[in-house]
Amino acid sequence: MMDSTSSNTMIMQAMEAHLNLHQIAYDAADNHIICIKHNTTNTTRHMISKTSITEYSDNFNNFTDLIDSVRATI
Repeated sequence: MMDSTSSNTMIMQAMEAHLNLHQIAYDAADNHIICIKHNTTNTTRHMISKTSITEYSDNFNNFTDLIDSVRATI
C-alpha cells in the first residue's frame, strides 16, 4: 500500500527544480498543500481503526461522560 505523501513530495520537488531552472523562486516545502481527499481518507481510516477496538455497552451505567470525568478531577 502506498501513501500519497512520498509521491506528492517527489512531484513538489520536481516542480521546484523545474521552476528554479527558469529563474522562478519556488520552495516546495513552504508551498506544500495537503490534499483534502487524502487527509479525509487517512482521518477516516484512523477513526475506524480506533472504534473497531472500542468496547461498547448497552448498559447506561457503564457509560462515563468525558466532561463529567474532567469536572471530577478539577
